[in-house]
Amino acid sequence: MTRMMGATTWAAFAPILAGLALSAMAAQADETAPGDAAAGGALAERLCARCHAIAGPGPSPLVEAPPFSGFERQWPVYFLAEAMAEGLVIGHGPMPEFTFSPQQIEDMLAYLHSVQLADSGAVADGLALATEDCAACHRVQESQPQPPAVAINETTTQEMIAAPSFREIARRDGRDAAYLRSFIQEPHYPMPEQQFIPEELNAIVGYIVSLKDSAGSW
Repeated sequence: MTRMMGATTWAAFAPILAGLALSAMAAQADETAPGDAAAGGALAERLCARCHAIAGPGPSPLVEAPPFSGFERQWPVYFLAEAMAEGLVIGHGPMPEFTFSPQQIEDMLAYLHSVQLADSGAVADGLALATEDCAACHRVQESQPQPPAVAINETTTQEMIAAPSFREIARRDGRDAAYLRSFIQEPHYPMPEQQFIPEELNAIVGYIVSLKDSAGSW
């Protein structure tokens, strides 16, 4: 059943959706593949770009339609899962009704995660966490000296390599928020497995992304 919301603010209805969204996503978890941010971006371009700024800080083509990049400043993007599944009209009257398949929900949520812009507070939190948890191997800010090289054990030999700085990582092609989030959750050898709660992971990823256009060559 489709539900309607007119002038209700986004912040007001977000807590109501939280419990429903979590249960909906749990029920879908066994039926869908992991979200594809590229597919979600194509879906957003086709269905949403006429009104919303779907990448970057905006403004949106329709002034009252919030930019996609700022959703997580008010609530986690996964709160939208139930709304998308039921075709909820959100925030303003002109928005048409859409109903998404479970896989489209996963794809759209992956895309929304990939375009979030961290605010200054989140970036500061990300730097603090990176300094505590990542600086033993990576240079996480310009003022930090280069950490010692990391030993890589091959079949019969051992090689020493320097882990890339966070700025190097941020400037590599394809290192957007979605890629970084996925890599940190499922790292490749020799990077050890990480145990971050979602808020910590988002803060670290936001900090790395913020370095993409930073000055210097560290």
